[in-house]
Amino acid sequence: MSSAPHADEASLAIAARLRLEFDRAFSATPSAGADARIAYLAIQIGGDPFALLLSDLVGVHVDRKVVPVPASAPTLLGIASFRGALTPVHDLRLVLGYPARAPARWLVRVAGAQPAGLAFDALEGQFTVAGDTDASAGAADARAAAHPRAAAHTRGVVQARDGLRPVIDVAAILATLARNLASARPATER
Repeated sequence: MSSAPHADEASLAIAARLRLEFDRAFSATPSAGADARIAYLAIQIGGDPFALLLSDLVGVHVDRKVVPVPASAPTLLGIASFRGALTPVHDLRLVLGYPARAPARWLVRVAGAQPAGLAFDALEGQFTVAGDTDASAGAADARAAAHPRAAAHTRGVVQARDGLRPVIDVAAILATLARNLASARPATER
């Protein structure tokens, strides 16, 4: 008997638990002052730890079907449907300068002027830190330790249970994707 079904069941259980925690984070009354907490998603890209601000995300998905489309943007994996709306899905590894690998199982949807999906290697969980924690302490060292191009797409670091994690700047990622899309269009479309 193969262990693959157990791995899929475990991934689905993790996804269900995280979905519940994600939904609860938005239904909870925001706290103020010293008791305020900031929630993050702990992820891995190319074997390196990163964090995403939960407030930057619209959803977390595992094994979502992404339909490839012809595109000149090398980061574009394809499109996925979320509640009937088609959303472009980009490979976060490529955006951050990591080499392409096997298809990523995980993706997050982020909100912006143009919603997007960002696919990544592994979801490690969710964590919170005190709202008064300085997310930029040690930023230069942590960003230098990450892949060189990743530094342009991070905004400081955050202390998680397992150490410092660079925080991915979703706004910077979306701006880069928009610039790449604009430069990839043929001159006749501009």
